[in-house]
Amino acid sequence: MVVTSRILLNPEFRIIAFCGTARRHILVRRITGELARKGKRVLLISDEDQKLPVKGSVVLGKQLPILVNQISKEFACQRILIAGKQLRNNIVEGFNWQSLEFISQALPADYLLIDLNAFPKSQAVLPSWAQRGFWDQLVYCVDIDDWKAQNQLSEDFQSATRHLFFQDWPALLFFNGIDVTARENLAISFSRELHQKGIRHIALGNLSQNIIRPLFLPQTLQ
Repeated sequence: MVVTSRILLNPEFRIIAFCGTARRHILVRRITGELARKGKRVLLISDEDQKLPVKGSVVLGKQLPILVNQISKEFACQRILIAGKQLRNNIVEGFNWQSLEFISQALPADYLLIDLNAFPKSQAVLPSWAQRGFWDQLVYCVDIDDWKAQNQLSEDFQSATRHLFFQDWPALLFFNGIDVTARENLAISFSRELHQKGIRHIALGNLSQNIIRPLFLPQTLQ
């Protein structure tokens, strides 16, 4: 599992949350596909409304115990399931935080992938993230060009982002869009700076080319 093994910080982790730029959806799809090909049951849930997926069956329900039971039954003949509250105009309605947590505690699958639309824009909204983190690992995806612009424009954004990596759950920062030497050098430069601030788990790559290179700081950046 080329992508999965380079993103998961511990092979025992089963509940993984993803946030960041829109291209995180590509990463989620790659990991989902790899796990399914290995015979694993993968459930995808979100806190936002999403379009009907290209792959996977959808299970809907507002009563969570019944929904979890239905999910378990569907996995008898499916490897990938997407759960939502209801379907409206080809849009799968997402769950609130309490519902996400309930499903994660039930864990009716081998792996639970949680797509989070909540994007930290300032320290003012950060405490809810820290208090409600019920996953094994967070993966924070960002395009290297976006990171460059945000670092130049927003000190609040930088501060909130850094604090995501100092919670009880481990987090990995993934720099996407590394397609030329200049961008790779920029990502490594940012990684050195972030390492000095205590962020340990960083990976570089290009999802379009299915390339991911983990940086296990400080060994690889000394």
